[in-house]
Amino acid sequence: MKNRQRGKFDSYDHIKKYNIDHADVLCTLPIFAPDVLSDYDQEKAIFDKAYQSISEALDIQLGFTNVTGSQALEVKSAMASCIIKYAAIARIKAERKENITLSAVLDRSYTYIFAAPKQKAIKYAEGLLHAMKENRYDALTNPDGILNNISADNITEMAEAIQEYQKIQVKPIVAIQTIKAVSTDRLPLYIATADKAIKNMYDILFSHFSNSKSRLVELFAAAMHVTVTGTHFTGIAANITALAPGAETVSPIAGIKMYITELDKSAVSTISGVVSLKSIKAGTYNAVFSGEGVLTKIISVNVISGKTTNLNVELHHV
Repeated sequence: MKNRQRGKFDSYDHIKKYNIDHADVLCTLPIFAPDVLSDYDQEKAIFDKAYQSISEALDIQLGFTNVTGSQALEVKSAMASCIIKYAAIARIKAERKENITLSAVLDRSYTYIFAAPKQKAIKYAEGLLHAMKENRYDALTNPDGILNNISADNITEMAEAIQEYQKIQVKPIVAIQTIKAVSTDRLPLYIATADKAIKNMYDILFSHFSNSKSRLVELFAAAMHVTVTGTHFTGIAANITALAPGAETVSPIAGIKMYITELDKSAVSTISGVVSLKSIKAGTYNAVFSGEGVLTKIISVNVISGKTTNLNVELHHV
């Protein structure tokens, strides 16, 4: 997956979150007969379908759907979590009983199972289950067992988790390669469909809310922003607002300078209150926000390589 595609998909996540967070307002958009959905909801449905197709295509590209889709990873993760959580408490008991050999066998991490290929993952899980089962205390069947903190129900739970993962059937490699090729070919089409739906959603919002709820439109525009991953695109972005005298709610403020003291770099916020700096190396910096009529504010920012660190900065008027 290309960096820009990954960045787009991140922005799609923001759009989906936006639609959830503002559902109570979006549902007030008009429905024109004979339609049963608003224009916005119709575009949202197109976007959601494209989003699902992109998700599946990316999963296939990454090799996550070699079996039955992302369900395979979920089931494998559930098995690994189940086995390791009981192995952890069993190891503690083994240590207290000074059974060093058993303690060493049970001293495994989640990735020990999850990162292994299917058959090895099952083998590792079964090995840990066997160790716990053989050393579990039972007054009738195994009175010499030392693991009195592992119950019969725990053993059953682990066995069932392994069985669930065993049920998943691996597709032939030729079929996998064919599916991957098709998914890669169709990915640009899915992205184009999602992008068109997003633009249409924005136009609808702008048409209905640019005067009455302009902040709602600006938030959608911010969600549309594509942040491309990679060192070149590491940076800081901020949404700057302030509570104007006599106002009840904060609003975006333009002309605010964001200055990074350690780098001697700066940028000024737009009319939407957005300001950003790119090509910043990973590290911790002091971001100074200042402007006419507002109190200066300094924020410590931790910048991570390949990502844009997003800030919400509320300033106060003098």
